[in-house]
Amino acid sequence: MGGDLGPAVVLSAVLSVLREDPLLSVDLFGDEHQLAGMMASAGLSVSGDHRLTIHHAPDAVDMTDSPVHALRHKKHSSMRMALERLQSGQASACLSAGNTGALVLMGHHLLKTLPGVERAAMCTLLPSPDGHTFLLDVGATVEVTPALLLQHAKLGTAMARHLDGCTRPRVGLLNVGVEAGKGPMLMCDADALLRACADIEYRGFVEGNDLFAGTVEVVVTDGFTGNIALKASEGAARLVSIKVADYVRRHPLLGLLAGILRPLLKGLKSELDPESFNGACLLGLQGVVVKSHGASSERGMAQSLRLAARLGRSSLISDGMKVVV
Repeated sequence: MGGDLGPAVVLSAVLSVLREDPLLSVDLFGDEHQLAGMMASAGLSVSGDHRLTIHHAPDAVDMTDSPVHALRHKKHSSMRMALERLQSGQASACLSAGNTGALVLMGHHLLKTLPGVERAAMCTLLPSPDGHTFLLDVGATVEVTPALLLQHAKLGTAMARHLDGCTRPRVGLLNVGVEAGKGPMLMCDADALLRACADIEYRGFVEGNDLFAGTVEVVVTDGFTGNIALKASEGAARLVSIKVADYVRRHPLLGLLAGILRPLLKGLKSELDPESFNGACLLGLQGVVVKSHGASSERGMAQSLRLAARLGRSSLISDGMKVVV
């Protein structure tokens, strides 16, 4: 109920993914009357599909709610009830497009962190020439310590193993330069810790232009820097899409070749579109929690749901425990 575009987008995405994934079941938490009305308008009946269940949640976490207020006073919210479903073992993963701070705080309160993890990190996927780059943290923990960055490096390693099949993912620490001793003391101290850790394939400092270059599979940073890097890359991708479309429109020769170029440009746009990589996993909790962008379209929400289902079916949590302890 907390996404910027409302429950209609969530419902459409859920129905779409249910059609393509016959082994998936979804519990929807929200205003039962509103959701049932949307189903009826689409000519659908909840009772007609045992894989879709609506649970009435009389409250919702607003984007303006502080995380502490949401935790204390929104105990019957769709977000809290969905997390409690995961906590009880009745679900394999939880997906939300709502208030990020509230989701992080409720996740820590209800699910607890994995052994050896102080704070969870939001990990997202970025496109690279040969696959993905896993970037964390992108907003869960703004103030970090060298020890926390080491924990997140181990969690990112586990994520890359499960989603991309990397046996020993290369890890980089995001900094203002690649030279040893460069950057703030926090990063220098974290660099020393990561170099001494035999559990990860640490390759030293990386810079912003390495995020999409495939230099490493996992990039670790604090939530403040990571969130800015993510939002900047999303803005750059949209700008490229707009500029390419405008360039084709303004040049007559390219217009004549539009029929040939259209499939190519459509494929390129799909590859670079942030919606294709929507969904950040809140790594470090004792349960799979995926955060979708609040302003996600149906396409982006569906992608987040696919990610949640994939991680829910994996052994990410148990493997994460082994990596971090």
